[in-house]
Amino acid sequence: MQCWRLGTLVMATTVMVAAAARVAGAQTCIASRRALAPAALTGLRIRSVEVVTQPPPLGRLSPARLLPHTPTRPAVVERELLFAAGDTVDTLRIAQSMRQLRALGIFDDARVEGRRCVGARDGTRPDSTTAADVALRVVTRDLMSVTPVVRVRGSSAAVGVDERNALGSGVALRGVVQSDGNRVGVAMAAHAPGLPWPGAAAELGAVQYANGNSWYAGVGPRGAWPTAPWIVDGRVAGSEQRPRNEPGTLFQRRSSSLLVGRRVRDPGGAASYLLAGGESDRADLSLLGGDAPVGPRLVHRDYVGLAAGAMRASTQFDTVSWLLPDSGSVADVPRGTEGELLIGAGRDRIGQQRAGHADLWLGHTLSRPGARTIVAGDLWASGFFGDDQLSASTVRSSLVMLRDAPHGLWTMRLAGERLMRPDPDVRALALLDPAAAAFPRPAGRLAEMAVAASAERAVHLRALTRSLGVDGALFAATSFRWDPTAAGRADDLGATVVGFGLRLAPWRRAGNTVRLDVGVPVLHTAGVRSRPYVALSIVPWPLSNRTRDGRRLP
Repeated sequence: MQCWRLGTLVMATTVMVAAAARVAGAQTCIASRRALAPAALTGLRIRSVEVVTQPPPLGRLSPARLLPHTPTRPAVVERELLFAAGDTVDTLRIAQSMRQLRALGIFDDARVEGRRCVGARDGTRPDSTTAADVALRVVTRDLMSVTPVVRVRGSSAAVGVDERNALGSGVALRGVVQSDGNRVGVAMAAHAPGLPWPGAAAELGAVQYANGNSWYAGVGPRGAWPTAPWIVDGRVAGSEQRPRNEPGTLFQRRSSSLLVGRRVRDPGGAASYLLAGGESDRADLSLLGGDAPVGPRLVHRDYVGLAAGAMRASTQFDTVSWLLPDSGSVADVPRGTEGELLIGAGRDRIGQQRAGHADLWLGHTLSRPGARTIVAGDLWASGFFGDDQLSASTVRSSLVMLRDAPHGLWTMRLAGERLMRPDPDVRALALLDPAAAAFPRPAGRLAEMAVAASAERAVHLRALTRSLGVDGALFAATSFRWDPTAAGRADDLGATVVGFGLRLAPWRRAGNTVRLDVGVPVLHTAGVRSRPYVALSIVPWPLSNRTRDGRRLP
């Protein structure tokens, strides 16, 4: 009897296991061989999501043949996806996921493939539920992550190595030797998107000079994150510059802020947040003789206060193909109005008086699907106010127009800046003024008012790798400086230059461009030489760095 019971139990267990295996097999679909665009699968249930990461392409000139590379870990891709198995196919979420992957700057290509489920693993015919399911496959191809860093701009230069995807983790590391004015130091930095939580980015860095140092650390949201009901933004920074010899300048700064944002309902195609938190800023400048700085000769500020404001980030984008030479690549251009406003109220603990702080950025982008022109305008304003005067205050504006042209691109810029009692580590229009290379160094780049305009026609010449190419360019630029106070200079400076140059530009994704310019001043004020000049610089993507000054880390 016991043997019969045991046999019955074994048989029942075997039948149950087989039935469970059959059910499990029926729940795993076999995808059809035909890949479909996500738009053709809208509304269907996602049965599975597969992530495939591929190494960089091995072209004849590809650095991947010489340098080691660790493929990106699938978890790096998965944390950027706004869809998962069990969801229905939503093209808006898929498009936003692809934008976030491209924004990481570590992929040469990223795409989603979808296939309908046509059967089950056990060979049974699909039921109605299985037939309505889809299998999604996310495929990415890495860029070569190790790149050299060469930056020369005015009296600042840097040479080193940039690792954008350390060990396939998505973490960017940088080590450079840099020169700022008459100081030479070693800089280290790290940027970790997706840490400490998805939708955030942590970064830190430090520079050590013989006569000082600077450091920073922060965590905050990475652009528009439309699914996050809360955001946190915190950052700290400090710097110190000591005089090498008497006389000289002693300057110290410490700043910190912590903001929490709550998303509010906004039907206008944007993610809007209300912000609240606190901030502090301390700056001490003692001028012990020597050259006069831009702004006051003595600064003592110790501000502590509460802050409140709002942030609006666009969730509507145009995927523009004509901005990049590669026919299969697109650039994500936000549409509409974006901005951040922060107003603080507190006290200056040195003067024991009420003080405040304002930090504003407002931007608007004009772009229509199918149009061949993009116009982006931005306005920044920041500063401290108290005791009936402004200090460390800046008002800047920028207007950029990009227009498609045969085998290239037109780029036109207009920018202006007004500094009011600025701190000595501020430089006027440092990255938006190609004509400034004609000014005498270093005084010509330091002024309390600056206006710059430029127009450039670039032509795509030759691809070097799958991701980089060489452009040729003709340009004209003009720049004026009022109230330049560095090195005791009192005369205004201005120059209009024409020239040509070469550009090492990204051809498959938006990114920085290395410029080599040869310019000739055709009109200029006294103090500007008329001889030709050669300038090497790195210019950021025209639609990047659009955020308020308080969120910019060094």
